Amino acid sequence: MSGMTSSDDAQPDWRMYERVVAAIEAENADMDTTVSPNVRIEGTISKVRRQIDVLIEARWPDDRRRRIIVDAKHRGRRIDVKDVESFGGMMEDCGAEHGILVALNGFTPAAERRAQDRVTLRLLDAEDVEDAMSWAVFEDCVGRCTSRRSKRPGFVTWDAQPPLGVGGAWAIVWSGKCDVCHQFHVWCWSCGEVFAVANGRRRRCGCDFRWVVSPLRGADGKVDEYVLELMTDEGTIELDHISTR
Repeated sequence: MSGMTSSDDAQPDWRMYERVVAAIEAENADMDTTVSPNVRIEGTISKVRRQIDVLIEARWPDDRRRRIIVDAKHRGRRIDVKDVESFGGMMEDCGAEHGILVALNGFTPAAERRAQDRVTLRLLDAEDVEDAMSWAVFEDCVGRCTSRRSKRPGFVTWDAQPPLGVGGAWAIVWSGKCDVCHQFHVWCWSCGEVFAVANGRRRRCGCDFRWVVSPLRGADGKVDEYVLELMTDEGTIELDHISTR
């Protein structure tokens, strides 16, 4: 797969490293959580956009108590205590109750002591990445990256959904987000179609299901998140979301 390097030390490049970390988190996530790769959210304290390698949240946005941020450290040295402390500050700014630091070359003893309970430290070395590449599934973006003929189009990591009751039957749907253009992607197992839905737009798939991505705004009028919804005759089913704050 593109993205792996052929350097002398056989190290994965930083972009593929982040993608493998996101795929591992999506694989390990429960169906009631959602995994978003490479997102930017507004810090509650700094009021600036913070880049998050992987954001893990409760799938339904009325519960923010389970927000976890993941930082993939693709570095040639061990992660030290200052890195852990800096990550703790970002957690506070992003309203995360827990954080996960993933490192290519491990951690110093001081970093391990400083992490304590709020930060989980994980080693993911080059051999682990190579093993993960044997099962991790990355789909090419079929949304804005493709339409704009981007030189570096994004990848989509699929996030399994609970079965949906639609029209008296069960439907299986997976959702995902592009890690470059951030558009929602849908894999509808009923018709087999894979497609992207732009923010604020509607789309019908091959089985005539109606999909929409709606913005949800806070009291200040700013968009808090975009929500992927399935419109049915019985009502609206909220499937997934991606936070902006």
